[in-house]
Amino acid sequence: MEQYRRLTLMEREEFSRMLASGYSLRVTAQLLKRAPSTLSRELTRHRTSPVTYRAVPAHQRAQRRAHQPRKLRKLIAQPRLRAAVLRLRAQRWSPEQIAHGLPQRYPDEPTMRISHEAIYTYLYVLPCGALKRELARYLRRRHRFRRPHKVRLSSRPIREEKGTGCF
Repeated sequence: MEQYRRLTLMEREEFSRMLASGYSLRVTAQLLKRAPSTLSRELTRHRTSPVTYRAVPAHQRAQRRAHQPRKLRKLIAQPRLRAAVLRLRAQRWSPEQIAHGLPQRYPDEPTMRISHEAIYTYLYVLPCGALKRELARYLRRRHRFRRPHKVRLSSRPIREEKGTGCF
């Protein structure tokens, strides 16, 4: 599958001209080699009125939006949850055990729920420097970076057995 690319200013200009000329979204999408849903979302997000779409202001808004910070991660936004997770990590609980244990410890508090993936992200991706070393110290396996769970078959070398000609 092809990786997503944001619309460029030139694509937005062409999109604006085609809309003004009366082309449908599907025809415009085919000519721009884009998905119709991409153009539909673009139109919904950046239409200035029910009948007008301007490329330059739309591009400027899209650029600003792309550089705005996303929603805060759960462990950053909720200090009580973070304290509970870090306390259990210090007791050498795995992120999976924490994710399953929190609903049992706090059955009536929906804010005290988190997935093990969110915990791993917090441990491996977010912290820097001394905090990262401190958090990694509590991990059972002392990896500095998170490794994929499964090794893909295509990455394994194919070995030929001697004398049989088999793989």
